[in-house]
This record gives sequence, structure tokens and C-alpha cells, in this order.
Amino acid sequence: MAATARAMTWACPNGAAFGSLLCDIRTASNWTDLGSNPLGVTLALAITGLSVDRLYHWRARVQTAAFTVTQPGIVAPPKPAFGPWRRVQAHAALGDIRTHLPPPPPVLIFADGFE
Repeated sequence: MAATARAMTWACPNGAAFGSLLCDIRTASNWTDLGSNPLGVTLALAITGLSVDRLYHWRARVQTAAFTVTQPGIVAPPKPAFGPWRRVQAHAALGDIRTHLPPPPPVLIFADGFE
């Protein structure tokens, strides 16, 4: 069965537990067709508005739904299926990334770092 997916991220300031009100929680608004490409697809989610020069711990996961979720008249389930949480380099320390003023585009914070 064909499926779609979208990314979800949590970025929490150093010292704040995941799930804290201090965390920035984002879910992509668009679903991406996973298709049948053996190399997979790339899911992207821009995170803006984090405090500058602040240490965050970070995690991401994928939500999945049936391919028809994007069809007219179809409503996404209120709680789509989730994949496991992934952390940058499978990091278990308090901080994963530090924000700073970005250089001119393009900016790539990390790639292929979720393990």
C-alpha cells in the first residue's frame, strides 16, 4: 500500500525535558508521497524562531498515513502513525545543537545525522 509521510521535530532548550512547555514542536503541514524509489525520499521541515546563541536538544520523527490522506474530502487521522524518535548522531547528552545567526543561504545544519 502506498503511503505518505511528514516530519515532526522537537527542539528544547538545554535543561528542559522533551514535552516541556519550553520546547518548540513543529510538524510539517504537507504530506510527501513516499513512492517506490528504492533510494527513498527527503522530508524537509524548516525550524525558525529559536533563540539565538542558545543550546538545544533536538529530536525528530516521521508521521505516516495512507496515500489517500491528500485526496479531496479525506481528513488525516487525528493521531497518525509515528516512527521512532531520532536524535542527531544518536546523541544522549544535554545539548545537540547551538543556534547562531545564520550565514547567507543555503544553510544546511545537518544531513544524514539522525541515527
